[in-house]
Amino acid sequence: MLWPSYGCRLMPILTNPTLLIRSHNIYSSEVARRKLYTFGLLSINKPKEVRRCLSSYLKDAKRPAPMHVFHHQCRSSSYQLGTSIYNHFHRRDCTTPSNIHLRFVSINPTNKEESDNKLSDEPNILPIQLQTHRDKPPPISKVLSILLPEYKWLTLAVGALTISTAATMQFPNAIASMIDILNGVDVAAATEILDGAQSIEDGESILTIHVQKEQMKSIAVEMMGYFTVGAIGTAVHSAMFDSIGQKIGARLRKQLFTTIMQQPVEFFDNSRAGELANRLSTDVHEVAEHLVQNIALFLTDFVRIITAIGSMIAISPILTFYLSPVIPLLGGCASFYGKFIKALSKQHLDVLAHSTHVATERFSGITTVLSFGQKQKEVTRYSRVIEAAYGYARKVAIYQGAFFGSSQFVGNSALLGVLWLGSMQVFDGQMTAGQLTGFCMYAAILSESIGGVSESMGGFLKAQGSGARLFSLLDKDASAAASSLDVTETQPIKLSPNYEPTIQFTDVQFAFPSHPTVTVLNEVTFRLTKGEFLGLTGSSGSGKSSILSLLMRFYNPSRGTISLDGFDIKDLDPEWLRSQLGTVRQEPILFHASVFENVAYGKPDATRSEVIEACIAANAHHFILDLPDGYETIVGERGASVSGGQKQRLSIARALLTKPRFLLLDEASSALDQAGEQDLLQRLRSLLDSKNNNLAAVLFVTHKKSVMRTCDRVLVLHDGKIVEKGSYDFLDSTKGDQLRKLMMGESSELK
Repeated sequence: MLWPSYGCRLMPILTNPTLLIRSHNIYSSEVARRKLYTFGLLSINKPKEVRRCLSSYLKDAKRPAPMHVFHHQCRSSSYQLGTSIYNHFHRRDCTTPSNIHLRFVSINPTNKEESDNKLSDEPNILPIQLQTHRDKPPPISKVLSILLPEYKWLTLAVGALTISTAATMQFPNAIASMIDILNGVDVAAATEILDGAQSIEDGESILTIHVQKEQMKSIAVEMMGYFTVGAIGTAVHSAMFDSIGQKIGARLRKQLFTTIMQQPVEFFDNSRAGELANRLSTDVHEVAEHLVQNIALFLTDFVRIITAIGSMIAISPILTFYLSPVIPLLGGCASFYGKFIKALSKQHLDVLAHSTHVATERFSGITTVLSFGQKQKEVTRYSRVIEAAYGYARKVAIYQGAFFGSSQFVGNSALLGVLWLGSMQVFDGQMTAGQLTGFCMYAAILSESIGGVSESMGGFLKAQGSGARLFSLLDKDASAAASSLDVTETQPIKLSPNYEPTIQFTDVQFAFPSHPTVTVLNEVTFRLTKGEFLGLTGSSGSGKSSILSLLMRFYNPSRGTISLDGFDIKDLDPEWLRSQLGTVRQEPILFHASVFENVAYGKPDATRSEVIEACIAANAHHFILDLPDGYETIVGERGASVSGGQKQRLSIARALLTKPRFLLLDEASSALDQAGEQDLLQRLRSLLDSKNNNLAAVLFVTHKKSVMRTCDRVLVLHDGKIVEKGSYDFLDSTKGDQLRKLMMGESSELK
């Protein structure tokens, strides 16, 4: 189902579907009305306009469907209307306008996450993204180009396939010869000979029968040779093609994973982890392994077609001429079928990708699902997505069955006509019964092979459609995509080990690339010097975590500079820069591995004593020893088998193990009790004051009074600006109005 006005593809809905359409394009209110009105989609500021468009929709629609309209209350001018348009379709059998229901939900279009959360609470919503920039299927030549690195093995496989197919195609000729030999046997004479009759004629008959037996024996031996060659060739090319497909799949997965990993953080901000994982599994399988399989099938059928046509012409040019119109007819139908299947294939994979995302997200948040008693709701949600995917698969199966059934009917009808015409020629003495049998066998093989070629071409087009999103990722210039976040045009710099550990923010302004009009930081200026324990505090959304992201070079500031020892960090080697920064997030990520492997993640060659030392510094050693297998205990996906406070301690140990010059902590003590927090702060202060330690400074994002008292200075952020700075006691006793509001809980909830 195509939407010409948007220039995009809407995934069709099958089986009891509900659909949530998401679009982030910006149009003027008037243009949005006109485009939405064209398709009966309603998301307009004024209720009168809704009624007007609804009336027009009902008037023009052949089969009106119940509709819920999700309306976004825009905060400013009307052009923002198009930033997020949500339409909830719930299709059931209905014939009257009274079945249309309007429902208005206030959703903030500037906060996509908040909007999604609100919509996820609505019943019967299946979120499928409207692709405003549809990935065009790559040229078939580009799809085939993935085979080039394996051209040597492919050549051998194709050679083996050609030999084996050509060998087995000699069977109809052998059958034809055998039938003609058998038709030449005088059964009555042979019976008399067996009864003991002797005459000159008997001697001639005996000689004739002996010759015929030898001919049959010779044909059998010859065919056994062909069968042996065919079997060996089949074994060789089957193993080689399968191996090549697996090898190409492995290579594509490595290339794709490498490309994804080299993308900037903003790429992941706009991507779903489940869908990216689906590219690595389903899409690669469809494109690589299925492509090789279809090449093998295509070449097999192609050789059979060429051999069959050549043999048919040699047997009877007249019958071949009568049969010739059927070939382009089947070919044309196959071409149309292939293009249709290509479109359905892409839509099917789109929904499967979404199902992977739904499952991944729910599995990772299973405790939340169970806590709110939403198991059945999530089962229903996933079932709805799978039903939609099944709908596509069922549609493919129906069209596939119709195509192959009609192709078989046409082929068999043509074969029946050939059999009738051939029998007339046998009666007229123009050909033998064996030749007619051989011709019919070749015609049947030709018909079957044309269908096979059609199926293979459908597989090619299916791989082409499946490769749209795969190649859109592979074609991303990873170096170019990351260059704006990695280095400038100059050679990346690595500072000497004895550089001055001073970080300077100067008039920094920042907005996330996904929301360029929303300023997160504005004219932020501060310095972090050696030996300093600096605190950052502020209300939610004030920009605290964004400062850490800028320091890690996950993003670049929109304006201003961030420098280390006087060098703009844009000019520094990003990997070297990140090696100088140890980061602990409020929600630390642990991998499904042992405690030891998680702590040593940033330093894989770390010794056990180094890991234990880091864990002792993070006050994690004692609880690790209490785990079932100590340091070899598997923590589960995302650290599911350890508590929040334990995850934070392990993350701090992981950061300390790399011996960073700067430690960046984002609410790293939020899950610790008071005693654990004080112990951690004392250990960090001890590390900071130690002359034998590499740690030069600590930047701690917090809203806890106990942490701020430990800090040498506290920076208070509000609406992206530093509004207060100084020690906690100084701010608390003098002019720290904003800080006191935060402590009293009068502002927004803190991070």
